[in-house]
Amino acid sequence: MVDPGNFRSALSRFAAGVTVITTRTEAGEWAGFTATAFSSVSLEPPLVLVCVSAGGRSDQALGRSDGFGVNVLRNDMAAVAERFATRCADRFAGVEVREGPLGVPLLEGSIATLTCQRHARHDAGDHGIFLGRVVEVAWNDGPPLLHFRGAFGELAEERVPVRALHDWMVGAAW
Repeated sequence: MVDPGNFRSALSRFAAGVTVITTRTEAGEWAGFTATAFSSVSLEPPLVLVCVSAGGRSDQALGRSDGFGVNVLRNDMAAVAERFATRCADRFAGVEVREGPLGVPLLEGSIATLTCQRHARHDAGDHGIFLGRVVEVAWNDGPPLLHFRGAFGELAEERVPVRALHDWMVGAAW
C-alpha cells in the first residue's frame, strides 16, 4: 500500500501550470477555485478535464452548471491563485473579470482562457473528473505561473526547443 504522504510528496515533484476554474452557480453567482489538476484530453472534439474533490463545493458548483472557464494564470498572478485556493467572502473581489460565453466569468490577465460546456463527470477515488467541451479559446503572450513542491514559480529563460524534444522522444527506444 502506498503511503498517502509519500504519494503526495512524489506528485509535488511534477511541475504543473496553475489555473483558476470559474463557473456560475444555480443562483447565478460566480464561483471559482484554483486547480493544477487540469489537462487537455482531445483535439477532435476539443475536450479538457479538471479534477475536484468529490462532494465539495467546487464539485457541486460544476455539477450543477452548464459550463465552466479555465483561466491559465500568468506568472505574476500568484496572489490570484492563492485567493481562489482559500475560503474567503468574495474570491472575485479586486479581480478583473469579463463574462464569456455561457455566462462564464473569465479572469482578465490570464495567458489563456477556455470556455467549456460541461460534457461529463466521472467518479475517480476521492475526486470527480469533469470533462468540458471547449467552445471558445483566447490567449495572450506571457510566462505561465507554475506550481512545484508546494510553491509557485516560473519557467527558466533557457528552454529546450520543442522540435529537439520531439526528435529525442521519437528516436528513443521504448
